[in-house]
Amino acid sequence: MIKKRLIIFLSVISGIILVAYFLFKLASGYRIDFSHKTMKPTGLLVATSTPNQASILINGKLWKNKTATTLSLVPGEYEVEIKKDGFSSWKKKILIEKELVAKTDAYLFPTYPDLKALTSTSASNPLISPDGKKVVFAVDQQDQDEKNGLWVLDLTERPLGLTREPRQIIKSAPKGRNFAQAQYRWSPDSKQILITL
Repeated sequence: MIKKRLIIFLSVISGIILVAYFLFKLASGYRIDFSHKTMKPTGLLVATSTPNQASILINGKLWKNKTATTLSLVPGEYEVEIKKDGFSSWKKKILIEKELVAKTDAYLFPTYPDLKALTSTSASNPLISPDGKKVVFAVDQQDQDEKNGLWVLDLTERPLGLTREPRQIIKSAPKGRNFAQAQYRWSPDSKQILITL
């Protein structure tokens, strides 16, 4: 009876150790190769892109997964291409090593840029800043007092596709004066504007 319990106990402990070893290998990136009845090491490729949901081609073969995914690959060098309709493609050779993670973070640029007016108001007398990142302009519409004044438009790119909206820095000119006829001068550091009415 004691011998039987000892055999069962040792069998359970051996089984737990074997399953733990197997799970550890799977977590380390090993995969079962049923054709050779072995465990082969793999590496991971984390494919991300902006914009998301772009197609992934590895060595010219299209994968069913889209970007924002993790792919398990056999170690080696791969040519990874990420592309999406309406955007430029991204291509790079990446070395996948066993038990390691390689990451692609592709930024795809639009092939047909979105051309639109910078402002919908009737801007007059625009002047770009010395650093090329801002434009100051005046608005003088007789019918819309709240839009009249001096405006600054930031030309730098915004993350996540946020729109660029001009901001009003002065609501209206003193009586008898008009910002549309004023002269502007940027400071050399592009932080201040001198207005001559």
